[in-house]
Amino acid sequence: THLGHSFPTRRLPISGATALLGFGGGSVIDAGKAMSYFSNQRNGTYLPQIALPTTLSAAEFSIIAGYSNKEGTKVGVIDREISPKVRTSPRLLWRN
Repeated sequence: THLGHSFPTRRLPISGATALLGFGGGSVIDAGKAMSYFSNQRNGTYLPQIALPTTLSAAEFSIIAGYSNKEGTKVGVIDREISPKVRTSPRLLWRN
């Protein structure tokens, strides 16, 4: 099933979510930042994100969220409020 790029942001208002959890690489963390940004655009409220990165992309420290628009073109948003509020190091997930 193809849900489309806007499926998460369409469902977010009715989900009752008050925060986001991003567990994965840079694309996952960026998706959470974009969802927070669009939540603010629609509802006037940013959703805080907890970032649990599994790669060294450093997306959890950035105020930029990259994503693909409806046409498949890579675009992005910049907003200081979308940077994850809680972060952990991917090193905590790696085995020694």
